[in-house]
Amino acid sequence: MAIDRRQATGIAGGTLTLIVVGLLVGLHLAGKPEVPRHARPLPLGRNVYLCSTVPAWVVKALPEAQKFWSAHGADYGDVIQDPHCAPTCKAPDGRPMVCHTGGITIDLRDQGFSDDHLGETTGAYPDGKLQWATILLPSEVPKGMEALVLAHELGHAEGYDHSQTKIIGGAISHKTGEIMHPSAAQLGWGAAGLP
Repeated sequence: MAIDRRQATGIAGGTLTLIVVGLLVGLHLAGKPEVPRHARPLPLGRNVYLCSTVPAWVVKALPEAQKFWSAHGADYGDVIQDPHCAPTCKAPDGRPMVCHTGGITIDLRDQGFSDDHLGETTGAYPDGKLQWATILLPSEVPKGMEALVLAHELGHAEGYDHSQTKIIGGAISHKTGEIMHPSAAQLGWGAAGLP
């Protein structure tokens, strides 16, 4: 059976596509991930304040999440149960926000929370230095992801943005399995690009 010109062109085109895709995947896997900072972290020994509205899963997941960040230079003080948690700060978007200056506050999500997120971290960082950070979390997250979600949000409270890998032409890609991956479904305990 002879191959006509159209079939040969199709085979060559398919082969070229496989080669290009293979090269891009190889470059992505070989690229060095970065975890850029949006702000310098809070002072050493920062306390973590838990509002009384915090879901039970947060209390259980907090030690594992803190242990991860402690291994990467974070220095936590006490975990303090705060029954009052009154809004005393304004988030960058203008929402009233519970906060403790010099510390990390964890609270239940509010009405400004985006439903497509499993967590949200906000804070004040004039001159590029965090003054306070507040983590807002839903009452439930997918089973087995509790510590990952909390560790990801603690990463933002440590001043980190989402991880990224630069590939050809400065395009940005994200490696699956990294703690600061922007998609909750792709989170993992990977620490590439962290100190």
